Amino acid sequence: MLNNLIKISDCDSNDLETIIRSGIEFKAGKNSNILKEKTGVLLFDKPSLRTKLSFMIGIQKLGGNAIYFSPEEVGMGVREPIADVSSVVSKMADIAIVRTFEQEKIELFEKFSTIPVINALTDEEHPCQALADIMTIYENLGELTNKNIVYIGDSNNVAKSLGYA
Repeated sequence: MLNNLIKISDCDSNDLETIIRSGIEFKAGKNSNILKEKTGVLLFDKPSLRTKLSFMIGIQKLGGNAIYFSPEEVGMGVREPIADVSSVVSKMADIAIVRTFEQEKIELFEKFSTIPVINALTDEEHPCQALADIMTIYENLGELTNKNIVYIGDSNNVAKSLGYA
């Protein structure tokens, strides 16, 4: 199983299937305390209602505690070097969820992290959105093999991640 989710292409087919099946189980009401007494830190350079809310509620529903930091509080890569932010968060938290602009920024964060890192969006990738989309396709079609998918929209981070998935 994955330790970090930086790019959707980091997932192999077994990872994707496991994540999708788990998502469907949780959506159906499965309970878990897998994050009991654990802390997830959300570092967002780019604001988001849905992504922030879903991660904060998800961490809480899994028994954990979520802490959010806005770009003004941290200044990752501006006021605080990315390596230092990653090191500090790794020492005090159990998982980092990063939403930023540059893919290189999250990759550098991952390099210095000793805890799992999840990409909550960069300009290049949006793996969590792709997973949600694939889960919806799976729920509606029953399987993912030998299916043609049409994406209508901008050629952006979501399209790229969905294409890889």
